[in-house]
Amino acid sequence: MKLYKTFSVHISVVIIFLLLSVSYKAQIKESKYKEVDSLTQSGSIINAMAATRKLEGELIKDSTTSTYWIKYAKAANNIYRTKDAKAAMQKAVNKDKNDANAYYEKGRLHNMMNEFPEALFSLNRAIELKPEAEYYYWRGIIYQRQEDNDKAMMDYDVAMSKSFETAEMYNNYAILLAQKENYDKALLVINKAILLKPDYAEAYSARAKIYFYTYRLDSACVDKDKSWSLGYKKAITIPDEICKGSQTIKLQYAAEMMMQTNMHKQAIIGFNWLMQLHPDSSNYCLNRGFCYYKLKEYDKAEKDYVDALELKRPDKKLLYSNMSLLYFDVNNYEKSVEASSQWIKLDPKDYIAYVERGLSYRKLKKFKEAEADFNKSLALKPDYFRALGYRSFLFLELGKYEKAREDAQKSVDLKPEYGYGYVVLGQAKKELGIEGYCLDFLQAKKFNGPDAGELISRFCK
Repeated sequence: MKLYKTFSVHISVVIIFLLLSVSYKAQIKESKYKEVDSLTQSGSIINAMAATRKLEGELIKDSTTSTYWIKYAKAANNIYRTKDAKAAMQKAVNKDKNDANAYYEKGRLHNMMNEFPEALFSLNRAIELKPEAEYYYWRGIIYQRQEDNDKAMMDYDVAMSKSFETAEMYNNYAILLAQKENYDKALLVINKAILLKPDYAEAYSARAKIYFYTYRLDSACVDKDKSWSLGYKKAITIPDEICKGSQTIKLQYAAEMMMQTNMHKQAIIGFNWLMQLHPDSSNYCLNRGFCYYKLKEYDKAEKDYVDALELKRPDKKLLYSNMSLLYFDVNNYEKSVEASSQWIKLDPKDYIAYVERGLSYRKLKKFKEAEADFNKSLALKPDYFRALGYRSFLFLELGKYEKAREDAQKSVDLKPEYGYGYVVLGQAKKELGIEGYCLDFLQAKKFNGPDAGELISRFCK
């Protein structure tokens, strides 16, 4: 029994010695690269050049290790020696195919170079070898930069589940939540970022946007100012006169801004509040109707347009033009003609109104009326390429292929990126037996012309 205790003591001493030895070697390794890291991380090109000289000189004996080549790659990248940086990082990976950290650093390097497929490949390999929280975080960054937001959020979730947290990650995550219109959770997350890093300018900007989208406009103004004061020049822009204005001024600015940036659901919230404050305002009713129209809630849009006509100082021309488009989209061409006719009565020289009515007449197979409206539009504005394009299609339907070709050619001469014009031009040429129509269909596809892909598959080999 006494012998056993003595043997145990000896084993413990050996283990402690080995642990101390490993720790000492790690400290030596860290101190060896401390100056290199400091020079590289300073952001100075001169310092990064000094780091490479140190690595190429007194530390060259360590070039058998992956750590050496990782340090070299970072320094080389900071002095824009991109090829050398890539080559060095590849050497780091080659030194040990199972070194997760080397793949992780390689992924980060490719991310800095905006080489996302290569970055993802390396980070995927790092995670396979060692599923570290930080690896998931950086892969999430790459997914977010590629706008693959669901995958980015999944990686951030994994990183957080592993107790990883940085202000930058919370900021990124909050931005994604706001994009998904989960504003309550976005606010909780962005507050965590600010708590971790109280001088984080980007986080104040992100929170300002969340406040703005949820109509907490006074708070949005405060955070906007804070972000600017911390030096972030890409912060949300809310003019000072808006921030100092009345509740109506703030609400109107926010609702109209969201309408213009296609955030129609949020814009409707603002117009609802504005209409409660000013129930006789036709403009707020019109704008809310437009938002409903963009969301394809056509019944609500129609009601708002009709109601707006009965309120104070309605913009009748704009209302009738919007109604014309709405009725056309729901295939109610008779009502579309009525609305565009009212539009024309208000402004007989508006060349767009005649085109809109002409399109509805064409759908109703009132071809003479449609041609007359297209002619009137072109008489008012001879270079209006859309009127030429629509008249050319009308001629195509009527079998007047030469007229169709002439109008379509004029339309693309006026607007070389007019896809619809190339669609009609190609079809007219095909009917006339003129070569080159497939080239027109290819141009149509390039410029998003309707049915271009189908025409190519049917007629072009």
